Amino acid sequence: MNSGLNAAALIGYRARMLPGDLTGGLATAIVAVPHCLPLGIIAFAPLGPAYAGMGATAGMVSSVIAGIVVALFGSSRILVGGPRVSSALLMAA
Repeated sequence: MNSGLNAAALIGYRARMLPGDLTGGLATAIVAVPHCLPLGIIAFAPLGPAYAGMGATAGMVSSVIAGIVVALFGSSRILVGGPRVSSALLMAA
């Protein structure tokens, strides 16, 4: 288990890779944020309909924060991390 920033993944990283990485990050955010919105609503569903807005906000914010955490603390330069419906259902239970 990785316990800190993945400095080893930066070995061999070149500045010319940055525009492609930023484009990939933006494309991922465009897909991940709308995907996480209903997952947040599902997680907050047991609290009642009054909390649906808070669930949507939590889903959007958590998608951005989770992406940053996976990028910083991931175990590899090539890593896929994202929300799962099963995790939202477990939080809702």
